Amino acid sequence: KYTLDPVTIELVEENKDKDIEIYFLAELRGLKEDPRSLPLYHTLTRLDAYDNIKLTCFNPNDDPKMAKMLDPTGIHGTKRADIFVKCGDIVKKINNDMIFQNYDEVNRTSDYAGEEQIANAIKIVTNGSLPTVYFLTGHGEKSIENEYLEYANHLRANTYDVQELNLDEASAIPSDAEIICIAGPQTDITD
Repeated sequence: KYTLDPVTIELVEENKDKDIEIYFLAELRGLKEDPRSLPLYHTLTRLDAYDNIKLTCFNPNDDPKMAKMLDPTGIHGTKRADIFVKCGDIVKKINNDMIFQNYDEVNRTSDYAGEEQIANAIKIVTNGSLPTVYFLTGHGEKSIENEYLEYANHLRANTYDVQELNLDEASAIPSDAEIICIAGPQTDITD
């Protein structure tokens, strides 16, 4: 009943040469004692059984140094029961409310999406770079740091890198570009 999906297993196997760290910001024992949380408990323990995956469980209020290591800029926020997946310098946060979704208060049930979220995070962090949102520059566009800082920080908090892109200086659109934002250009964009 609580086995890993074949897609997750294949993803972990493909990345067995990379050290992957998973941080669960609560005690694992609490998951095991709550029947509704057993799917997450088994996902985490099954992943921890792989040689290249290290699971660390801690309360961010009890260990603020470790919480700061996961979120040195404070953009992501570290709250109880969140999950962070790390490989090298790349870190992906999974909010607790993304693990159990569509909570039904009457029946006290929810849909478990934790394994899918963790597998997606593993895919992102083992890729070597975060997907990037580029803000086009060179045509009088509004700047990230002045007009769009709050939006850029929101993107960063959702594990995107945010960069500026001047097409006059770049030879091509970067391969890691997920989105190119063209924010109010004042002059024509050249071919």
